[in-house]
Amino acid sequence: MEADRHELEELLAAHMRRLMSDVRSLTLAQWPEVELTMAQARALVFLSQGIKRMKDVSVHMRSGMPAATSMVNRLVNKELVQRIKDEADRRVVAIELTPKGEEVVDRLLRMGRMRYEALAAALTDEEISAAIPVLEMLSQAARCHGSPAAPESESQPAEAVPAQLE
Repeated sequence: MEADRHELEELLAAHMRRLMSDVRSLTLAQWPEVELTMAQARALVFLSQGIKRMKDVSVHMRSGMPAATSMVNRLVNKELVQRIKDEADRRVVAIELTPKGEEVVDRLLRMGRMRYEALAAALTDEEISAAIPVLEMLSQAARCHGSPAAPESESQPAEAVPAQLE
């Protein structure tokens, strides 16, 4: 019985990898003109939820503070984010999107929606209806598993980070 479970888990993982690869291949829009790494794009989408402390960015990105600080420095140089100093505690640094950063995030999220819409267009109404409960179940399992990034994305299921960013 345990071998069957392991085989099922391997099959699920293989299908999930193939799905993510196939969704990434649905290139419907150009990447924003601003050159971004996937990590920078993920950080921008995270920051679109509101002002975050540098520590929050580090935890979300699953990186150390030096790496998060270096990435934020590059985003500041691209004028996509800005630092906000806390006058009460100079050690605390908060980060927020600039208007230019908000535009880039909007475009990234639109690209993700377009990919999912293209995927849905290839399905019948019945297939979409069958897929939704499965996707909800997988999403719930991911949140229950304790992924640090899960709480931020669950409030925006249709606009979650595009597949290429995860």
